[in-house]
Amino acid sequence: MNLLFYSIRLYIFGLYCDFCVKICNSVAERQLSKKCSLTKKLLIFMSNLSDKNIRSWQKLEQRFIHLLVEKQSSL
Repeated sequence: MNLLFYSIRLYIFGLYCDFCVKICNSVAERQLSKKCSLTKKLLIFMSNLSDKNIRSWQKLEQRFIHLLVEKQSSL
């Protein structure tokens, strides 16, 4: 049951991460199409957002892999 729970969390969090990346890309492209430079504040926000998401994703993924290994060893 835990595997199902973690796989659903990974899927939903993956969709969230993709959504955040698309928003960051569209904001950056809009700024560049207006011939405006990207501000330092915007770049830091985008970097922190992606870094936090990647770290959270890696923690979930490691826990999921750990559960898979436990299940395989118990069989």
